[in-house]
Amino acid sequence: MGGRWWATLGLAIVVALWLGGLAAYAKASLLLDVASPISIFIVMFFFMLDEHRAYFSIGDVCGKGIPASLFMVISKTLCKSLALRFSSFALTQLDPGYLMRQANLEISRDNTEMFFVTAIIGVFDLRTGELSHCNAGHDMPLRFTPGSQPTELEGGSSPPICVVDEYDYQTYRTRLAPGEFLCLFTDGVTEAFNAKQEMYGRARLNASLGECGQGATAQDVLEGLCAVVHEFESGADPSDDLTAMVLRWTPDPRA
Repeated sequence: MGGRWWATLGLAIVVALWLGGLAAYAKASLLLDVASPISIFIVMFFFMLDEHRAYFSIGDVCGKGIPASLFMVISKTLCKSLALRFSSFALTQLDPGYLMRQANLEISRDNTEMFFVTAIIGVFDLRTGELSHCNAGHDMPLRFTPGSQPTELEGGSSPPICVVDEYDYQTYRTRLAPGEFLCLFTDGVTEAFNAKQEMYGRARLNASLGECGQGATAQDVLEGLCAVVHEFESGADPSDDLTAMVLRWTPDPRA
């Protein structure tokens, strides 16, 4: 088990991890003029709960400026703290829906600015490929195998955090096939604009992911997607961050 990370603060964050057969690559980037009013307010997390279970999350806050930035930091820290706390009590199963319900209650307490956060929380079992997840108003992740067209991850979407008090967030479960990819992203990907004010959109995203070859890795898919989107918006001022996470499960053949 191991990993590596590197970052240039405010410009790009890249995370690369290899954990027990699950390759995870995530990238957040935004190239801006110093005077630009746009800021990065996203959250990505990926870490091991124990020897066999990986936790991941991605989210986006509605708002800009220092208050929104602080709100995102608080939300990020609280979600991680809840996951670590409850994983020690529920060694056999950690319920993302329960985590989201608790996060919604805590984060809503002092939300005087009326911000809200879209987020996805997931727990992945490295032994079986089972994925449990909860979606609070975020773009639905895409799953796909090399050479196939992406499809949305099974399960419903609920209101963002801090929109409905005491909302009963639900957990959905599915399984990834060996070698299958899962791509999580923020709306900065699908809502990227070019100089003609054309939006990148979901159709272009699906087409880009569907072109990955048989030998593609999670890193290949992520870097290819980011390159395509940056090329698409070339010549236009960026309007949002470009954030994506790609997971691929390759089970241990000895298991």
